[in-house]
Amino acid sequence: MKQERGITITSLVIYIIGLIVVIGMVGSFSGYFFKNTDEISAQNSSKEEYTSFLAFFTKDTNSEELNSVEIIGTSTTSGNHLKFTFLNGESHEYTIENEKLSYIEKTGDTLTKNIILCTNVTINGNAFKYDGTKILVNFNINEQEFSNTFYV
Repeated sequence: MKQERGITITSLVIYIIGLIVVIGMVGSFSGYFFKNTDEISAQNSSKEEYTSFLAFFTKDTNSEELNSVEIIGTSTTSGNHLKFTFLNGESHEYTIENEKLSYIEKTGDTLTKNIILCTNVTINGNAFKYDGTKILVNFNINEQEFSNTFYV
């Protein structure tokens, strides 16, 4: 009798079970990988947001056109609202409200830009302190503390 070679039902079931096991292993490994990348991106986002704040803030503190710096609020030396006024009539304001740090650019009384630089911002006391020569910046983003001193 001639032997017929081909796929039997038993071998087909074994192939399908093996394929399901391999797909399950690949799926679980990729799940761990993507979960870890999401955690890393969440940790880096606070540093990225602070870097975007620094880009705007250092440009203003180092500007040759800077006319005055003032804290707006209850105290003249510390608060959560800082305003830079320039010789050309522009003003740039940094304000922390509702856990968001915003950059507001005005020409005269006309609003030209309103950008949210940082989210999940918390403060202990006042975020900005100004003593006439230096600005102290201190706040938290996603419970990570950021603090710098800028000389004006």
